[in-house]
Amino acid sequence: MLRGLLLMLSRILNLFPLWVTNTFGDLFGSLWFFFLPIRRVTVLENLKLAFPTSSRFDIWRLGYRNFRHYGRTLVEIVQAMTWTREDFLSKTRVHGLEHLQKFYHSGEGGYF
Repeated sequence: MLRGLLLMLSRILNLFPLWVTNTFGDLFGSLWFFFLPIRRVTVLENLKLAFPTSSRFDIWRLGYRNFRHYGRTLVEIVQAMTWTREDFLSKTRVHGLEHLQKFYHSGEGGYF
């Protein structure tokens, strides 16, 4: 049932232009930031540890923007549930593929 709802939501989201779905994602991330204080506190504490010289405002702003990014990413994942191969090719870009191909064809193992 959940899968069916997500697929229906995916089809609906794919009807909208990018700026609209980005706005949905930003809104979802903002609500997530403000209405899940446990997660917000954890993120802000971790950012304080990572950036000890940053101001309280800068930490808060970075945390808020991080949650908006989470919202956009979640919307994109749901949208991608009903994408075809052609949709993926037309909606995504790969930069530096030649480096990966060179590494792959060298036959050497490694991480990337």
